[in-house]
Amino acid sequence: MRVRVLFAKEGEARYISHLDLCRTFERAFRRGRIPVSYSQGFNPRPRFSLASALMLGAASSGEVMDVHLDSKMDPGDFVDALGSALVPGIRVERARALEPAARDCAAAVAAARYVITFSGITGDVRLMVQRFLQAPSVIVQKQSKGRTRSTDARAVVLEIEAVSGNQVEVLLDLSGPSLKPSEVALALLGLPQGDTGKDGPAIGDFQVCRRELLARQDGVPIPLFLAST
Repeated sequence: MRVRVLFAKEGEARYISHLDLCRTFERAFRRGRIPVSYSQGFNPRPRFSLASALMLGAASSGEVMDVHLDSKMDPGDFVDALGSALVPGIRVERARALEPAARDCAAAVAAARYVITFSGITGDVRLMVQRFLQAPSVIVQKQSKGRTRSTDARAVVLEIEAVSGNQVEVLLDLSGPSLKPSEVALALLGLPQGDTGKDGPAIGDFQVCRRELLARQDGVPIPLFLAST
């Protein structure tokens, strides 16, 4: 049996790294007496997968995980057992049994929706978004293994909208070149603010929250938690 889990990562848990999060779940499976399956071989490990690593310091209300179980378990009982064994800041929202043909969540994830909240900025968030959309390209320089490579944020950002005076909602494509929401935020802050008389960057800070992970089913984006193929 496979179970798909929707969970949140908030508060101080935002600073738990991806690797430590995996270890946290391993301990919680044991404490919660969950009949999780183990891999074969010299070093058996619990069989579960997280859909997409979350950047350190970001919160989330829409993380997804698949767990293999050795025996059937009611999804509601699974939520109660796992939730009672987790550390503060990690909250299990829902769980459901997966169909045998369903792809693993890590293979099915296609996009992610984030909310970026700015503070202390000198520019206008709505103007930032407008200038981003008007730009033919927004090049982000990324350092990787001692090399610098360029990514066009306009090709990775599927949707972007100012949802309040200091918040931007952005949908990122996860199927091609990688781009962090923090890199989108820095790109927005670095755009010229010509209409406000400010030619420099809109200096400020920001926080990131991942709201939803999405899959594509029959070509249509749907919440990853609900995806059946």
